[in-house]
Amino acid sequence: MWTNGTITVSVGFHLYRGKEKHSKHELALQLLRLGIEPAYVLLDAWYASARLLHYLQEQGWPFVTRLRKNRSLNGRQLRYFRRGPYWSALGYLRGHIPVVVYRRGSKFYASSDLELDWPAVRGLYKRRNIIEETFKILKQACGWEGVQQRTVSSYRRHLTLGLMAFLFLNQQKSQRRTTPYKLRRQLISGKLKVSQLELQRFLEAA
Repeated sequence: MWTNGTITVSVGFHLYRGKEKHSKHELALQLLRLGIEPAYVLLDAWYASARLLHYLQEQGWPFVTRLRKNRSLNGRQLRYFRRGPYWSALGYLRGHIPVVVYRRGSKFYASSDLELDWPAVRGLYKRRNIIEETFKILKQACGWEGVQQRTVSSYRRHLTLGLMAFLFLNQQKSQRRTTPYKLRRQLISGKLKVSQLELQRFLEAA
């Protein structure tokens, strides 16, 4: 997902099948190679692998991420790196990746932009909430959850239609100043009517 804090757009997706040769981290790397030039890449702790962060470093793309407490900074695990629940430090993650790390209670945040202070890191990481909310809408309002398709091609088509539904709800949300969940209920109940011309214009744009 790409977001500027106001607008959120799905850049692409990959299907993960448990027994495939590609791991989720490898699929994430493929998505990062779709040709975008991000100002920052935002990751949760699970995706912040040394391989993925090293790739971002090679591309010159700064990142902001959570880190697990067992990750090492300058060869020492973060949970033992320094006493106290609030501190900041400059150092290197495994793979010689330079970062600034902020500890806030039991959580650790890191950025490869060494000039970012804590309010900037916190503000950027909060934008991940927008992306998480997008996936929640896709699952709960656009049919991404509980899919019954049995083939990869039909599953992919289903998810693509779900993305189009998300775009439509987003468009309507801006016009009507309401939530995607309320819009979905109104469309299903018939309280909200959408003209064929309006749908046609949306599909052509999509």
